Amino acid sequence: MYLHIIKKRSSPFFLFPFILLLILLFALPWASAKEQPKPKPEAWQINGIIAALDDGYDGVKGSAFDKLAEYDLKDLKSLGKKLEDIAQKAAKILKNKSVDLFLRRDAASALGNLGEAAKPYVKDILDILKDKSVDKDVRYGAAQALGNLGEAAKPYVKDILDILKDKSVDPTVRSYAIETLGNLAEAAKPYVKDIADILKDKSVDKDVRSSAAKALGNLGEAAKPYVKDILDILKDKSVDPTVRSGAASALGNLGEVAKPYVKDIADILKNKTVNSNVRRGAAEALGRIEQ
Repeated sequence: MYLHIIKKRSSPFFLFPFILLLILLFALPWASAKEQPKPKPEAWQINGIIAALDDGYDGVKGSAFDKLAEYDLKDLKSLGKKLEDIAQKAAKILKNKSVDLFLRRDAASALGNLGEAAKPYVKDILDILKDKSVDKDVRYGAAQALGNLGEAAKPYVKDILDILKDKSVDPTVRSYAIETLGNLAEAAKPYVKDIADILKDKSVDKDVRSSAAKALGNLGEAAKPYVKDILDILKDKSVDPTVRSGAASALGNLGEVAKPYVKDIADILKNKTVNSNVRRGAAEALGRIEQ
């Protein structure tokens, strides 16, 4: 019924409630509860994790990393030395090629959550990311850690970009590398054109291009010259839906910068021939832009 009416009336005043309705229809099934803040750990809990990381069984060490991930480790100056001990143990596990690959990945992720305590090991994390002999899951953990470490990883942005641009690197690792660039925000802004070029390159793997789009969405005003390119990707029916969904997500995250193209995004949403994931991405993008 609404689609029949919209063909007769194209007034933006009518279009807005229609868009809101569709946003609700698309977004509600995927809505999630607000994430609860993580608790601060007590000293005895950290002591238990340190002891578990010295255990002879990898399963115990893995459980220790899982437990560590449940805590908010920011601004814990009173636990400084203990967190440094954990970072040292995690770095040792990460660099040990004889260790189970999933445990190494968890060690990398743990370092990414340890902030200042992990700073001495940023170069080690980068070396893991660059090492083509290392399993892609471990390299994923390394890329994720660098993105979470923010300021400490900024000196290595160019190294991360080189991994992204190397077509011989596993596409999964390249995707993680570009997500890391997006998370590093200010430090990645000088390379916004390189990221946009990856997005526009049809020879590049779809997941890498999708990650490139999302990274641009995190770069704010620096991505403004490429908003039209992102929109063109979203509108191009020959482009893989994964890439188009990434483009929609980027436009939503760019907010005010993408406002001139609200009608174009709404047209994608209304078009029933468009892939459902792309339409959902368009709906979510409109919701964020109009906030």
